[in-house]
Order: sequence, then C-alpha cells, then structure tokens
Amino acid sequence: MEIKGGVTIRAPRQVVWDSLNAVEVLQRCIPGCESLVQDSDTSFAATVVTKLGPIKARFQGRVSLSDIDAPRRYTLQGEGQGGVAGSAKVTIQVALEELAADQTQLTYSAQAQLFGKLAQLGSRLVDAAAKSLSEEFFAKFRQAIEGPDSAQDLPSEDSPTETRAHRLPDSQQSGRPVVAATGTEDPIKLFVTDGMAIVTLNRPAVKNAMSLQMWKRLAQIFDDLGKDRQVRVVILTGAGGNFCAGADIAEFESVRDNAQQSRDYEVAVDACCSAIFQLPKPTIAVISGYCLGGGAHLAMSCDFRMAAADAVFGIPAGRLSIVYGVNGTAKLLALVGVTRAKQILFSAQRFGADDALRWGFIDHREEATPSDSAGWLGWFKRRPAPLAQDPMAAARRFAQQMIQQAPLTQSGAKFMLNSMALSLAGLDAAEAERRIRQASDSQDYREGRQAFLEKRTPRFQGS
Repeated sequence: MEIKGGVTIRAPRQVVWDSLNAVEVLQRCIPGCESLVQDSDTSFAATVVTKLGPIKARFQGRVSLSDIDAPRRYTLQGEGQGGVAGSAKVTIQVALEELAADQTQLTYSAQAQLFGKLAQLGSRLVDAAAKSLSEEFFAKFRQAIEGPDSAQDLPSEDSPTETRAHRLPDSQQSGRPVVAATGTEDPIKLFVTDGMAIVTLNRPAVKNAMSLQMWKRLAQIFDDLGKDRQVRVVILTGAGGNFCAGADIAEFESVRDNAQQSRDYEVAVDACCSAIFQLPKPTIAVISGYCLGGGAHLAMSCDFRMAAADAVFGIPAGRLSIVYGVNGTAKLLALVGVTRAKQILFSAQRFGADDALRWGFIDHREEATPSDSAGWLGWFKRRPAPLAQDPMAAARRFAQQMIQQAPLTQSGAKFMLNSMALSLAGLDAAEAERRIRQASDSQDYREGRQAFLEKRTPRFQGS
C-alpha cells in the first residue's frame, strides 16, 4: 500500500521542520495517539489506538528518523504491534519546499505493510481508511501551526504573507535581480527560490483584478526575470483562492473612458502579456478559482496552465461590448480551435476545469479527492465532500523537470513554436484595430460598464 499527498502551510520552513520534530505537536495531531515519548534524538516510543473497518486495536511500537537533511527532508520508519489484530510497518518520506519566506509545501510518500488480521482486510477499505487518517493528521498539523482559523482547503498560491520588490539586474553582478522584502499589501509578489520564480497577483479582496498599474508593473517584472540567469522557470499564480478575475472594471471610468484611453489600456495589456509570452524561459500558470477576461489572457500567455478542480474560466468581453484583443484571440484560437473560440467569445459563458481540459484550454487539472468527517465509512457511502487538490505542487514538480534541461533548447523551441502557432500573416491588422476602436468608443461599451457597476443585465443596442 502506498499513499502520497501534501499540504501547504503558512509558516517558514524552519518552523514547520521544528513542529515535525516536536513531541507535543505530533501527539496532538496523530489520530488516536495516547502517548508519544522521545527516548533519543531520532527515536520515539508510541501508543496509538486506531480502527480499520471492524478491527480496533491499540498499537505499541517505535518510530525512528533517518536520512535527515534539516530542514528539508527525512525518512520516518515505524513498527507497531496490535496484539491479536496483527502488526504494521510503515516508511514515510517527508519533504519540505520553501514556496515563500512564510509559506512551505510539505509532501509525503508512505509505504505500509500489514500483518495478521489487518492483512485480511480488503485493500480498498485499508487504502480509504489510511488516506482518511493521513488527511486528518495533516489538517490538524496545519491548524497547530497556523492557528484554529486556518482554511481547510487552502491552495498553495493563497498566502499573502510576503512580497518582494525587484529591480533590473546590476550588470556587474551575476544577472540575479536584487529582491527585498516589502509590505504584505503589495498587489504583486515575487519570490525566487531554487531556480524558480513565483509571481503572485495579490489583490484577493477583488479576486486579483488587474489595475492599469498592475499590467505595467507585471510587464516589468517579467522583463527583469528574463534577464536573471539564475531563474529557469517562472510560475504565475494568484492569492486568495483565485487566479485573476480579469481587468479591474471599477477603474475603467478613469483609465478607459474613451477610444484613446482604451487604445492605451490595450497597449499596456498586450505589453504585459507579450512579456510573459515572449519570456525565453518556461512559464506555468497555476490556476484556482476565477480565471476570467484579462486573467484568461495572462494564463494563455504562459506555456502551460495547471488548474485546480474548482477553477472557473471565461472571457466576458461580450457583456461589456469589448472586442477581445488580437493577441489574446490568436492565443485562444491556437489553444481551442475556431469553433470553441467562437463559442467562448460569442456567448461569454463560463466553463469549468473539466471542459477547459477537454477543449485544450488547460494542460493539467488536479483531481478532486473524497474527504468526509465520517472517515472511511463516508467514503464507502459515496457522500464525501470534494477536496480540491493543489495544482502548485504539480507545477513545481514539472518545473523541476524543466530546470534540469538546456535553457537554449527551451528558448529556441519556444520562439519557433510561438511564432508558428500565432502566425498573423493573413490578418488585416488595420481592420482589426478599427473594429476594436469602434467597440471601445460605442454607447454599448458605456452601457456594459455601467451595468457591471450597477450589477444588472446590460441593454445593448449595437451602437
């Protein structure tokens, strides 16, 4: 039997590591733990009461730690005797990855062997019960560190704990941009670790809607990352359980009120998305919650899109009498084909992660797994609530694979593939721009914007 999983914790890696080695924390978190006594630097004596199906037993045994690489990883080996119920052996490999200064990804892989009566239980029952116990332990463990108000299903991109400022690299240095901690209210956070840059849109109160200044700043950040020789892969994500709900329509009256302002705004959006699209390094969008409008353009500008099961996509330009930009439309066409692109743009409908994967809009969707307070019994009754898995973990695993490959191969292939996929040679660019300006200067555009602010259905006239 093998179980794999992980959890993202809002705490520095050293804090998580110390908690993993703290007897009082572990005893509170291990389901059914009656006692846990540390008898050396690397070993514990434990008594745990647990129930698997009809069998309930009190296990007494020992736990030892090996392959210790503090504060990154260790291997835990345990063996317990449950009397007439049988015995069990388990080996668990635990790893901690630093996502940000105050955010840590804990992953684990466990292999277990059962003997005696326990071994006679069906593998399906044992697997479900073991998974339930694992989820209970890590939910309690995260709560022990974050406090009682920690969210139960918080994706890893959610943490607003720290942001980083950036500047262009000093030509006399190694090419790495200098980063320094700034305030937690920064609308864009940048964190660089182990060859990866994680860029987080950080306006969770408005679902990370992009202001004009954010479009401009994000373009500069990606420009800088392109010059950083130590950054090999860039991950773009959003805080607060959403990727990006699109442009901040609430500011349109001041920054996009007429055709000229609309043109200037689109120039800023295109410059930002082009900086992402043309970055000579692999890029991954990690998506949960809303990914709409301009947020969809950001995601499509990345090389890969990995989404949680709860992700919601859409391009609501039709609700605002906006003609979606040439570059965004070309990317959508390249991903989903002409019929689906028309469906998405003509209807302004939202679609979920299942359709997004089937249509080719995203490359990977994390599965939802069962979770129920009734434990393994709820699993068999098919009444569990869905638990969204963390696409950030999948993105980081894929990023690590790409980091090991030749950068010139990647940048050369990216340039050629992007050029071939988005060839606009047959497009009348002048006519496309005329239609975009016509929509931006129309009464319908003003009606769509006002309807959005008043939270009502717009009444379009086609003029």
